[in-house]
Amino acid sequence: MKANYYDLFDMIAEDAGKFLSETENRPVSSEKYSAEETIKSVLERIADRKVIPKKSYRKRLWVRLLIAAIIVLSLSGITFAAYQYDLFQDGAALITDENRDLVGKEMQGDFSEVSIYDKYGNLVSGPGEAPEPTLDEILGDSTVITAVEDPDDLYVYPSSIAYFAVKEGRSFCTTPEVIFDNNVMVVFTKEDGSGWHLTKGETLVFKGEEYHSEIFPVQPDKGQSVGFHYVFNHTLMNETTSSVGQLDLKFELKAQEDGEYYIGIRGGSSDPISLKEGKIYIR
Repeated sequence: MKANYYDLFDMIAEDAGKFLSETENRPVSSEKYSAEETIKSVLERIADRKVIPKKSYRKRLWVRLLIAAIIVLSLSGITFAAYQYDLFQDGAALITDENRDLVGKEMQGDFSEVSIYDKYGNLVSGPGEAPEPTLDEILGDSTVITAVEDPDDLYVYPSSIAYFAVKEGRSFCTTPEVIFDNNVMVVFTKEDGSGWHLTKGETLVFKGEEYHSEIFPVQPDKGQSVGFHYVFNHTLMNETTSSVGQLDLKFELKAQEDGEYYIGIRGGSSDPISLKEGKIYIR
């Protein structure tokens, strides 16, 4: 069977229209409407056609080409938004083939609902501030962090906490590649969910590296801000250390007491932060 470009554009437009109408008021699954799936759908419909009548579309050639270009761009943007929606529901995720295209990207979103306040702090327009999560909501049912050192120190609270297991080796543990949002804390655990048992005087070391972000287009060596935290015997401690403007990250935690320790990394940038594989070891 044969199909000319005009017929192909028609079928792509039909798929795009269906896609847009179905996803107007709900999150989308990007893989369902990927370029590969759209092309597959078009090829199947071509195979089903026994005769494709010849039509004269010359006068509308450029209109159709423009529509096709807009459709491609629209699908790309919507797919990006779909990935982002799925990723940041929980604030953090492992970097995989499905979301790797978000690495190093600036945050994308609809800012039409931004809240505007006057100089006295009164809401002028917009939805207002979202309620802050409670400590119980932040900790959830985690068995890694069950308390905080000082519940009245609000600065210690992240907006959420995500836990990721390392790959254990003979001399060091390898941390996975992760991407996480602003004010989200990533806590690394051993494969069984436990932490690192240190005796007084031992040091737990984390070494890692950020992926470069496009928010620094002319500063390839500049990194986003992160804060380092630690957990001691399942309590999130108040002490923090910040790393500002560095791609290479290093945090050393010297044990003041015998016990179980975890290392946490908290996003300090308005845009997502992506980490390459790193190392954790005891020195």
